[in-house]
Amino acid sequence: MNPLNLAKTVTEVLVSVGVGSIVGSAIKQATPANAHIVKRISIGIGGFVLSSMISAKAAKYATDQIDDTVEKIKSFKKTEPKFDETKAN
Repeated sequence: MNPLNLAKTVTEVLVSVGVGSIVGSAIKQATPANAHIVKRISIGIGGFVLSSMISAKAAKYATDQIDDTVEKIKSFKKTEPKFDETKAN
């Protein structure tokens, strides 16, 4: 695996876990303590789906930013200064 793919994979994992933890904590705080078992189960399932959706979008955003940065660096490296012969004399 090349270093760029490794960095993107690590970034995806870290972002997904971090965002999932934040969303999970928010859902736990919003769940009423006296909720019935059916409501707790539905909140848990909904929270899992919501957490998965947000984590996937956040990870995609992070890896897209890495790709954009790499492309900008590559295009910067490809541009060569143009020599203007009329100004050289």
